[in-house]
This record gives sequence, structure tokens and C-alpha cells, in this order.
Amino acid sequence: MNLEHIFPTPIWSFEYTDTCEELIKYIQYCRKKSEGRIVSNKGGWQSEDCQASELPSCFDNLQKNILSAARGCVDEFGSTLDPWIDNVWFNINSRGNSNRPHLHAGAFLSGVFWLQAEPGSGNLVFSRNPHEDYAIHAHLGNPEMTRLAASGWEYSPKPGMCILFPGWTMHRVDDNETDSERISLAFNIKVNENF
Repeated sequence: MNLEHIFPTPIWSFEYTDTCEELIKYIQYCRKKSEGRIVSNKGGWQSEDCQASELPSCFDNLQKNILSAARGCVDEFGSTLDPWIDNVWFNINSRGNSNRPHLHAGAFLSGVFWLQAEPGSGNLVFSRNPHEDYAIHAHLGNPEMTRLAASGWEYSPKPGMCILFPGWTMHRVDDNETDSERISLAFNIKVNENF
């Protein structure tokens, strides 16, 4: 029997091997200068948005890697438009801190890059549309956790790992259950100036 995945949700990832100590120091410096903001975060510190051009040169090579990956994502959607990083923000989460379910309206792609994270410091969890989830479980009861039946799919944070996903994909970040801070850089990517 032939199986075709219609309208799948793509999730891309890549590993970045350069050291990020300077960028971690910069993020910690930003936290000292600003109280931060509350958007989807429950506890922890989140910076205000900034432009990639405002970041120090230690971000330049990472930005090139992110844009190269984004170019590949846009190509897979069948477009020749050029992606750019619209905005960037930083997150520092301690024990018990998390992010509520949310999406990134207006972004074609969104992403997270973990600079510092330990196992158990809070998985990135993508969730299915509640109507789809209800329909599957109403018919099947409690099916095995497969990519077709799962209510959500998780990615464990790992330093140097970058995850890219469509901005309209619902996601959350689970509680940090460690005594170590989870430090991440998040960003939105656009390809069309009309959105």
C-alpha cells in the first residue's frame, strides 16, 4: 500500500559547531541591563526584540548558517524569494521556567538556537491542531505514539542545535527541571515584505 503525507509540517535542524562563549556573555550582559519582557514565558528572562544588524560580530557566522538553512527551507517550499532575519530575542530560563503554547504570527519561519542547555532543561514541543487530535483519539482511543497519531512531537535542547519551523506551528517549551540555566536565541524569518 502506498502512503503519501499530505500537508506535512516540516521541521528542520542543523548543528553549529563554533564556540558561542562571546554570544553567551553578550546575552548575560543584556539581562543585566534590562528587566526583559513577558510574552509566552512563564518566569525566566526574555529580551526585547532586536535586529540582527544590532548584534555583535560574534553573531555573524551563526547568522550566515541560519540564513543558509533558511534558504534551503524556502527552496523546499518551491520559492525563489530570499529569506532574512526579521527579529531576534534571547531567553534565559532557570528551574521551573517555561513557555506557554504559542505561534509566531507574521513569520514565515521561526527558530531557536540553544547556546546552553542540559538534558531535562525543557523540551521544545510542537502540538497538533486540537480538532485533528480530537478526531484521531475519538476514533482510535489511545494509539501508539507515531508521527501520524501523536498529539505533540518533542525536541530536547542541546547546545549548538538549531531548529527551524513554520511560524504558524503551535509550540511550547516545557519546564526547566535542572539547576542550570537554559540559554537560547530565538528568531523570526520573513521572505515577503507584505507580511
